[in-house]
Amino acid sequence: MNIPKILVGSPVTSLKKYSIPDYIKALNSLTYKNKELLVLDNSPEGRGLSAEFRNSGINYIKTEHAGNVRKMLARDRNFFREKALNEGFDYWLSIEQDIIPPQDVAERLLENRSAKIVSGAYFNFSHEKEDKILKPDMFCPINPKDKGTGITRRLMFDDLWPSRPIKVFVTGIGCLIIHRDVLEKIKFRFNPKIKAYDDLWFCRDAFKLGFEVLVDSRVSCKHMARLHSPELMEKLGFK
Repeated sequence: MNIPKILVGSPVTSLKKYSIPDYIKALNSLTYKNKELLVLDNSPEGRGLSAEFRNSGINYIKTEHAGNVRKMLARDRNFFREKALNEGFDYWLSIEQDIIPPQDVAERLLENRSAKIVSGAYFNFSHEKEDKILKPDMFCPINPKDKGTGITRRLMFDDLWPSRPIKVFVTGIGCLIIHRDVLEKIKFRFNPKIKAYDDLWFCRDAFKLGFEVLVDSRVSCKHMARLHSPELMEKLGFK
């Protein structure tokens, strides 16, 4: 029986340094065997996380800090994409540094055999004015019969139950497994004129190419989310 080879990891940053101990523990606790663990550190120079990842059992690469978060994320995710394609991986499992998945997350996401893009369920701040409540970080069509207008609404808690695979238009990349068939066709990108991250463009590009995007609400992840003001991010070297 062929066991899929999975690249596991994500870009990391000192902006979320608080999450690193739990993140290292979570990655090393994953039960899936045929995998490689890797992080790319795009922290500002002099604030890198090499000490935290030394002797962690996780491969670590320091990348250049470019200031623009959206630019760095797209660049670093394309590194994962290219590594997966060039080194014979069947999937890339993106687990961001503030996401703590179940230990068997890879096995459970792979149960969705018919889909090539599957996310676990987790919650995030909605970024609405004065809103500090965690909500599902996925979006579905306003009209269930929608064939691609891109008009969406955020999933609500009630949408996730009963627990099941749910078709969505957009999901974050916090806990997302992507088949190499998708990676071969889609590069991560961002639009400097639009305040949206590469996850939005990735999901839209996937939809246009006919790939389903699923969120499996049976796979529930912890999100160690914190709100960061624009002033704090600028002070730390991000924009």
